Amino acid sequence: RNFLTMEDFNIHIISPFSFDKRLGKAYNDSMALIPENDWVVITDYDVCFLLPETIPRIKEYIEKYPKTALFNCLTNRIGGNSPQYMCYKKSISEDTNFKNHIDIAKELYLKGVEVTKASYELSGFLMVMSKKTWNKYKFNEDRLCLGVDNDFYNTLIKNRETILRMDSVYVWHTYRL
Repeated sequence: RNFLTMEDFNIHIISPFSFDKRLGKAYNDSMALIPENDWVVITDYDVCFLLPETIPRIKEYIEKYPKTALFNCLTNRIGGNSPQYMCYKKSISEDTNFKNHIDIAKELYLKGVEVTKASYELSGFLMVMSKKTWNKYKFNEDRLCLGVDNDFYNTLIKNRETILRMDSVYVWHTYRL
């Protein structure tokens, strides 16, 4: 079989947090609890799904691109160099009207299961990966909070793994609003 069905895997949604800023360890501790055939959506604690269809859409991406090491998506706000790759219309939004962001999510959802291949350092506000990916590349536990996601992306890129942006998934990220 070349495809997955919902009977083959579950999708877990986790937002690990570390009071001592050891985010890589918090990610690894959480991932260790996930069953071997399952997938995980890791989000920052200030991320909000805008549509009830978000997780079913993520499932569609997993089924269509099962060999992908990591998926990410679009959002309203992010730091670093990522806005041009991960923000809707390539820029940070100052719009605080939640309804407007729901409308953006609905608009993008209609695009279907489209992807953009990523080969650049991205933000980890939302990362979708299989337990199998994590088994190969665990998170760096030596770095405190900032950069844990960048280390992970760089490891995947260095190992020529596939990273795809889910172009029809858009989430709210409060990040420094």
